[in-house]
Amino acid sequence: MSNLTIALVDSSAVKSLRAEKPSSRSEKTSEIAAHLAKRASEPCPAGDYVKAAITRTSERTGIAYGRARDIWYGEARRIDAWEMDVLREAADAAEWRIALDGVAMARRKLEGSTAPHCREALASLDEVLRILGGDAGGAQPTSEV
Repeated sequence: MSNLTIALVDSSAVKSLRAEKPSSRSEKTSEIAAHLAKRASEPCPAGDYVKAAITRTSERTGIAYGRARDIWYGEARRIDAWEMDVLREAADAAEWRIALDGVAMARRKLEGSTAPHCREALASLDEVLRILGGDAGGAQPTSEV
């Protein structure tokens, strides 16, 4: 004998869920895309304008500026799969740039020290930068999105 559970559901509740599902899904997708677009523009210099950040997102993703602006502000009615893919890739690349910049900054801070443990740390940071594709001067990733 199988375990079969029957749930009694009010039909009006099911209709309201069906009515809400597509819009809430597209709103959530729009919010995620807006968040990714903002992450893709990073790092942002101090005093940067939003227009400049949207331009960086547009250039890094290949999405037209007007479309990138709509996505940025969450005004896009739909987000194509390819757009979400390039936004994710650009956001990931931006995170790598920030991480590599942090490692390079730590390396520059340690450069002036003569302590033995600092020399070992410098060698380790140089190795990290070499493996991850950054350099001690600017920490640029090997592949730009």
